[in-house]
Amino acid sequence: MILRHVLKIGAIVVVLIFILWAFGPLIYYRIATINDAEDLADSVGFNYKLYRNPQEALKEGADKLKLMGYSDEEISQCVIEFLPIGAREKTSVRVTVVKIASNSIINYFGALKKYAKISTTKEVSIAAAKQS
Repeated sequence: MILRHVLKIGAIVVVLIFILWAFGPLIYYRIATINDAEDLADSVGFNYKLYRNPQEALKEGADKLKLMGYSDEEISQCVIEFLPIGAREKTSVRVTVVKIASNSIINYFGALKKYAKISTTKEVSIAAAKQS
């Protein structure tokens, strides 16, 4: 009787550990991309406010992504837009950051691999952007 309860609890613990091992990186990368998107939006907005040159701000943004540890593939999928589009004077910046959870178990299954790609979008007013 006691052995049966111990085995049930052990099985539950093993299943919970497997779930955390399999999906923990996805949760971690989701939180990390939220923070990275906020930092990048602030940085790009601040650089635009400082230089008034979108190309210079974009270059600084790409350099910041490299410093954050993003791969070239992830950087190529990230999007930085100055808003309003088409206007001469930009008032805000929208940043979409893409991170691929490479150490997740779902990368081993072809049909689930698309879920390893995590993206987060953040928009910041250029006037309120601060150096980060």
